[in-house]
Amino acid sequence: MFFTERPGPVKLRLTNGTINPIVMPSDVAPVGEAGMMGIAVDPNYVSNNFIYACYTAGSDNRVVRYHVNATQNGTYAATVLVQGLSKANFHDGCRVRFGPDGKLWVTTGDGGVGTHPQNLDSLNGKVLRINSDGTAPADNPFVGQAGDDRVYTYGHR
Repeated sequence: MFFTERPGPVKLRLTNGTINPIVMPSDVAPVGEAGMMGIAVDPNYVSNNFIYACYTAGSDNRVVRYHVNATQNGTYAATVLVQGLSKANFHDGCRVRFGPDGKLWVTTGDGGVGTHPQNLDSLNGKVLRINSDGTAPADNPFVGQAGDDRVYTYGHR
């Protein structure tokens, strides 16, 4: 079982009850509603060892893919997939989940700015649908239009 703590660690609970930290990002900023906010395990974890997290860093909220080695505590490599999400003490919410389509779905808070959800140039206040490498699926509804191709729905607060 993987789980997170708001100050930043991603931990693994082994079947014998041992809890091991496996990801310890140094830039997590747990202030107000911010911090480590969501985690998803790749559907192909057994073969690729990827987990995904959304958290508040020093300057923004971001979605990161970690390649972890659960047998070697603290051994991981990080790839930032989405960055530049506005952060605030409130409305930072960010959840990551894989859908039945195999895509990573990311919900983002408005970052404390009420105009972000309706602004297609902002990723805040949106549902993003991305491939596991952070790129936009070709069948997303706003591909090739104004704003970011990763936006699936917008106007969420």
